[in-house]
Amino acid sequence: MDSTLTSAVSGLLAQSSAISNVSTNLANSSTNGYKAVTTNFNDLVEGAAGGSATTVYSGVAASTRQNVTFQGAISSGTESTDLAIDGNGMFAVSNGAGGTATYYTRDGAFNPDNSGNLQLVGTNYYLQGYPTDATGKATSSTLQTVNVGNLGTSASATTSYSLSANLPEGQQSAIYSQSYTNFDTNTTQTVNYSYSKVSTDSSGNTTYQLAINDSNSSATLTDDDGTTSTAGQPLVYDVVVDGSGNISSVTNAATGQTTSASPSLPTITPSDSLSGIAPPSSWSTLGSSAAISSSMSVYDSLGTQQTLPVTWTPEGDNQWLMTVNSPTNASGASSGTLLDSTGAAVSSYSYQVSFNSDGSLGSVTGLPTSTGGTAPMAGTNEPAITASWNDQAANSSISLNLGTPGSSGGGGLTQLNSGDSTVDVKNISQDGIPFGTIKGVSMNDSGELIATYTNDTSRPIYKIPVATFANENGLTAMSSQIYATSQASGTATLNAAGTNGAGDIKGDSLEASTTDTTTEFSNMISAQQAYSASSQAISTDKQDFTTLMQSVS
Repeated sequence: MDSTLTSAVSGLLAQSSAISNVSTNLANSSTNGYKAVTTNFNDLVEGAAGGSATTVYSGVAASTRQNVTFQGAISSGTESTDLAIDGNGMFAVSNGAGGTATYYTRDGAFNPDNSGNLQLVGTNYYLQGYPTDATGKATSSTLQTVNVGNLGTSASATTSYSLSANLPEGQQSAIYSQSYTNFDTNTTQTVNYSYSKVSTDSSGNTTYQLAINDSNSSATLTDDDGTTSTAGQPLVYDVVVDGSGNISSVTNAATGQTTSASPSLPTITPSDSLSGIAPPSSWSTLGSSAAISSSMSVYDSLGTQQTLPVTWTPEGDNQWLMTVNSPTNASGASSGTLLDSTGAAVSSYSYQVSFNSDGSLGSVTGLPTSTGGTAPMAGTNEPAITASWNDQAANSSISLNLGTPGSSGGGGLTQLNSGDSTVDVKNISQDGIPFGTIKGVSMNDSGELIATYTNDTSRPIYKIPVATFANENGLTAMSSQIYATSQASGTATLNAAGTNGAGDIKGDSLEASTTDTTTEFSNMISAQQAYSASSQAISTDKQDFTTLMQSVS
């Protein structure tokens, strides 16, 4: 009878544990990421009675079994920072935003706290991840608390600018030229005069940039002050003309020297000519300007849009003078200055752009400036627009891609007969980003937390790892769906989402509890019946014991 009582009591205890597990599961049927537990029963054996082979059973023991690896249903969350794991693994969290110990959870209901740290709702646990740069590359090998409150603004200075456009070939014939005889070949060559308007002051004085070029690309030009050009490159002058059309001054743009013949245009002597060529009799002799104006829009490091006015002046013989002028802001006011190859401030600098006979790009050369430098170059045939901004310390250097010399396709500059007199822009691309403020965050399946800004840009800010274990069911359960490692679970391995057996991370989603209420109610009925049966066994054993005692007395 003692054995009967012991077995019955063990049954009560075991079924009480089962009912407790069922009650806990039902209570957490709406708990995000909760993993329902089950109750396992094991018989208890005392041994053989009286040395015989008969086995004596002494009851039952109950144990709780975790089912951490069981996948819960994934549904849409209510916040963009809600996360769910589809597959194996857990999120890494710390106890407190500055906690050093790492714990784990399947609950992905994270919200920013008052500092922007992603906190598991209703707990003191915080999501951990690896911060990244704008390309998604981790900048630290140490887990850090994920923060979405210090992302500030988004802006990036333009460092690369590509232009695909056509310059009208017909403009080459719209410039003034003077003929001379090449004494080496006894052929006729020309000196070409082309100009573009730079500015007009309040007194009506207009400044022009005048380029004088030789049709013989191997010839140099020397003016009456002794300035000699590089072969194939023009002599460039800043010419000021008053409101009546009279020349007020002529300044060599490369040397800063005002010509001794001022206010007249210079006499030019080609290296392949026996005599100098007298200048045009007046400014009006040059006729109408064939120059074309355009502009480049770029961004400084603060994300402010800056405009660089550009003038394209045909020089004849398939050559153009590309002049870049000091930047202006959205209202047209000066916002900075240009820097030449020596770093000296200049109001403008020019490039000679040559084309092949088929209209493809030939070469791009930086021309001298009055400071002793040249228009800056990033590489062969690649200008580098360098500017200093009025409102910030950081300068900008912009690599300008005008295409591949000799290539007739694939973008860049061409010179074809378009039938008009404008720059026909085909495509512009640049890597600058305008100013924008944080709009929200989202998660992709690769575990990257993406920040989106009001300027329609986005960038990864954290990589959220997925922790896997040799035995996930061996983790030690704590409150709030938190788990700690144990000897049974093994240490955590941090993986990129979707790799090495780790599950994918779903943004704006939550994993539901794995509790099946129908199953749990069925288990509860079974446990209640077994509990009642054990209770009845105790009552019966008590009656038998009473009867025995009465018979003995």
